[in-house]
Amino acid sequence: MLSKARYLIPAQVQVLSGVAGATAACIVVVPRELIRKQMQVGSADGTMWLTAKSIVRKRGGLGLFQGWQETLSREIPFFVINFFIVDLLKEKLEMKTGRQPNTQELFCSGALAGAVAAAVTTPFDVIQTVKMTNEAYAGRSALATAVALSTQRGPKALFTGAKLRIAAVAPLHAVWWMVYELCLQAANYRTPVYPSEPQDSSGTTEGRA
Repeated sequence: MLSKARYLIPAQVQVLSGVAGATAACIVVVPRELIRKQMQVGSADGTMWLTAKSIVRKRGGLGLFQGWQETLSREIPFFVINFFIVDLLKEKLEMKTGRQPNTQELFCSGALAGAVAAAVTTPFDVIQTVKMTNEAYAGRSALATAVALSTQRGPKALFTGAKLRIAAVAPLHAVWWMVYELCLQAANYRTPVYPSEPQDSSGTTEGRA
């Protein structure tokens, strides 16, 4: 549907698609991350299923979506930055070389985009983790949590684990973008292009004998 919107350029279509996908994915991602992070810090009640039941018992069904605002605040800018950087690098490479980016260029573009997006969104990831694993912050807003962390441990606290996050995300997105773009190029290359019907001077299609 977005691809048919003539007032949008391809980059805008991709960004909006990424935002829509990130928003929809949060329905699954938020409960999963909440349970996983509680299990990682030792505040879970045994298995994944028991942890989920415990959360629902304490806070109701909506308790499984604790931290959804912080998750969206992380995922949406992550996708926007990622798509923007990759599209920008592809455009520059195509203008410079006169061809589509090759495997190595796609890999490096994806790695750079993933690294920048991961670094920029690290504070949202930290805030999400704190709210999901520390009951003292569960009812606070993202801004209040950020202020509290900065006051207690300094502004650098918001970038805790940034290097590990970049190291994990960059290669993952390098491979993802490389495979995605290569598959797209292969599909476009193999898609037959049918010539339009010849038209006469009046603009109508000429009939065949």
